[in-house]
Amino acid sequence: MKRFCRITFGSLVFVISFFNGDIWALYVSAPTNLEIVAGGNGTSVILSWSFVHPDSADGFIIYKSGSPVDSISTDTTSFTDNSDVLGCFYITAYKGTEESAPSNTVSDTVIVTRDLQIWEWWVLVHPSGFGWDTLTGIGHTYYCTMQNTESIDFYLYDLSPLIILSADEYPFEGKHKTGILSMGITDFYEAPPLYLGYFNFEPVELDNYYAICTRILTDSNHYAKIYISGVSTEYPEYIIFDASYQLVQGLRLLGSLVGVEEKETSSFPQVEELSVSPNPFAKSLHITLAGEQNEKDRIVRIYDISGKCIKEIRLSCNQLDFGAEFPAGVYFLKLEDYKPVKVVKLR
Repeated sequence: MKRFCRITFGSLVFVISFFNGDIWALYVSAPTNLEIVAGGNGTSVILSWSFVHPDSADGFIIYKSGSPVDSISTDTTSFTDNSDVLGCFYITAYKGTEESAPSNTVSDTVIVTRDLQIWEWWVLVHPSGFGWDTLTGIGHTYYCTMQNTESIDFYLYDLSPLIILSADEYPFEGKHKTGILSMGITDFYEAPPLYLGYFNFEPVELDNYYAICTRILTDSNHYAKIYISGVSTEYPEYIIFDASYQLVQGLRLLGSLVGVEEKETSSFPQVEELSVSPNPFAKSLHITLAGEQNEKDRIVRIYDISGKCIKEIRLSCNQLDFGAEFPAGVYFLKLEDYKPVKVVKLR
């Protein structure tokens, strides 16, 4: 009588056979060092791995997002996936009906960062630059300072209209050259190849998608995209956007930003209106906040025309007195969660 028992130790699968009182073992080792790179067309991925004992297996099974998609012989340790569906990959080896433990996992899925906000570059009190971490794919906002020239991929600049500008361009002149291409109001899955023409800047448009190619003309270029969900054209001007980043260098597949579950609610898109009267004014202003009956116990910040916060005042009533210390000119009032409002003080 013949009986089998399967025992797994790490990457090895032992098949223990009991036959007429004798015991013998067959093992199937797992593939290792699985890596992923973009194919030459930028829309496929090439998997490669190591396998120490090719004679110990009949072939390999390629898994994508937990499901087998193909099987190949041990004559090769690479596989090209031409599907435009993103996912996670791992490889197993098999011998007869026995299958090894899986290899390490690699992925071509994008990294999404939600509800980012940057201001026009000369507003010193807020970050104006944005860049992706090439190791994690997470996007971060940065102040446009010399200390951040290695981190910023693009920044916001006011040329009337607002534009998204490559980090290496004047006036910031950072380290990285970024290609930017407006794609319209419809989400796209695949970024155009670089040779079709990216620009060093594109005008800001609400509800618009942009294809991004970071660090162009280098071997570290990655494709990404952003979607602008909010725009303020009143001082200080800013944009709110979502960003996705493809960690596989040179791969143009970016998935969809529409309906992704990790989208979080930001306090910025639901910005309420702040109303003041009279405007222009001479001595004091009456403030009205949309959706609230009580405007007391809130901090209002006053900015001058250069973007510098020159005073914070706690409201004790709906009336704001500027006081004699403020000369005639243009000022901006900002309350948290409310759009900035421009006011003019008369002599």
